[in-house]
Amino acid sequence: MFIPFIGPIVGMFIMFDTGIALGAISTVKGYPPVIALISEVILPIFWLEFLAYSVAMAEGIWLSRRLMQRRWFELKNTAILICICAAILIGSAALEAWLIGIGL
Repeated sequence: MFIPFIGPIVGMFIMFDTGIALGAISTVKGYPPVIALISEVILPIFWLEFLAYSVAMAEGIWLSRRLMQRRWFELKNTAILICICAAILIGSAALEAWLIGIGL
């Protein structure tokens, strides 16, 4: 999602595809997709991943703009934000593993 010009487009497709998969799984399991969405939104994992994806796509757009202006110092900010997003996603994965481990 940090890739200039195409990263935000790919990110939107990934989020759309995830929603389609969530809806399909809930339909196969026999409950309404809106219930599946609500059950995802109440978990902190959803919000951590949403934060990381939003930051990544916003930086992808910002990086695209800065590269068109030939301002290369934005690459330093991009590297910092990649590390921050990676840390958020690692924390989210650890939390998700813990929640699965306790049976939630």
